[in-house]
Amino acid sequence: MRVVNGWVVMCLVAAGCLTVNVYFPAPEVRAAAEEIVHDTWGDGTNTAEPPDDSQSSLWQRLLMPAAAYAADPDINVSTAAIRQLKSQIAARAGELKPHLRSGAVGIAADGMLAVRDPSSLNVRDQAQVRRLVDAENGDRRQLYQEIAKANSLDAAAVARIQAIFAETWIANAEPGWWIQKGGAWSQK
Repeated sequence: MRVVNGWVVMCLVAAGCLTVNVYFPAPEVRAAAEEIVHDTWGDGTNTAEPPDDSQSSLWQRLLMPAAAYAADPDINVSTAAIRQLKSQIAARAGELKPHLRSGAVGIAADGMLAVRDPSSLNVRDQAQVRRLVDAENGDRRQLYQEIAKANSLDAAAVARIQAIFAETWIANAEPGWWIQKGGAWSQK
């Protein structure tokens, strides 16, 4: 009886120590980010390779139950809200790209746009560029939230989605655009 009670206690302690791993579909989000950036800003002249997820994917496969991988591997990026945000971002791209090429606007490390050199713009253009950048950043934030919502991901996933998109926006920047890495600005 004492041995059985010991096993029961040990099983309860072990069960209490288990943590539930919540699968975050990083490879699927990365593929969706590539698609969305291409659809909204064009493919530019991207020469960057996407980051290698093979190591994390291997660990995820080893640690995650098979059922997590048996599910549909695609991520939903086709809700009405996401389509509208993509349309707004695409419509604005033509207005923003000249300012990215001139260096007045850059892509910050978090994937958001920043007015990097307002002195290169006249006063009227400064206000217009700030409005464009603010609208773009607002749509990007909303896009990441909508992707999380459409795929039943928790609020913490929004930051991970944004990080993946940040890498993608930067990787797809045209040569000569200013990008921020480690706090410093440099031309791609």
